[in-house]
Amino acid sequence: MSTDSAVAVATEPPEVSRAELQAQVIEALERANSRTPIVEVAPEGAELVIKVGMAQTLVDAGLALSEDARQGALAAAVRALGRPVKLRVVGVAGNGGKAAAAGAARPANGPGARNRAADDPVVRRVQEKFSAQIRTVIDHREKR
Repeated sequence: MSTDSAVAVATEPPEVSRAELQAQVIEALERANSRTPIVEVAPEGAELVIKVGMAQTLVDAGLALSEDARQGALAAAVRALGRPVKLRVVGVAGNGGKAAAAGAARPANGPGARNRAADDPVVRRVQEKFSAQIRTVIDHREKR
């Protein structure tokens, strides 16, 4: 008498580096004509976190990635990781999260209305928070 037995072989998901995963996801986003600046793509547990270079309020409003781009990125991540994942899009500062570093390297400002405005702590906070620029300055000191 012969005994037939079945053996289940567990297949390990393919090992993929973060750089390879990021390249595959960005390629899928480009195929979907997404122009959102991608800062980082990283797996975190059962999620794929895509950090985009825009404000979180725009991400929450659904303006970061189109539905086609989300589906393409998710499919590329599932293929690369070999397991299902959820997609989470996180917004960082509009300049890719480098607002604090740019503010620290700011040269000393000389006299003038634009420089006084740039030195104002409220203006600096708004610039960091919203990636704002100083476009027009009205100097009320000189009218007196």
